[in-house]
Amino acid sequence: MINIQEQHVVESNKKKLINFCSVFGTIILAAIVLCWVDRYGIKVTMQEYGTKWPFTYPVARLTCDGGIALVKIDGKKYGLTHKAEAKGYPSIDSVWREDPEKPGSKIWPGDITARAREHCRY
Repeated sequence: MINIQEQHVVESNKKKLINFCSVFGTIILAAIVLCWVDRYGIKVTMQEYGTKWPFTYPVARLTCDGGIALVKIDGKKYGLTHKAEAKGYPSIDSVWREDPEKPGSKIWPGDITARAREHCRY
């Protein structure tokens, strides 16, 4: 027969195990979610950004490579920063939209780049 003190120790150990499993499970779930989010990236659209949309395609995904901000458009990844281009990603020049209000210039992708950099910091 288990005495009261032993029973208290058993109950205390059960609580510790449950707490450990809860914390460990939460960490694992967070890691899975972060991997999934980064794998697919963040969807951004022309509809969302309106006249500030800097690309010739209406939909893009913000992704990362080792903390480097990228944009994936029509299945191809482009660098949003000089670091990305230095790592071998092509620049956005071929998918960069001209500014209809300023002929000869492009729509600055600053808002998109800032959002991608924030995503890559997670």
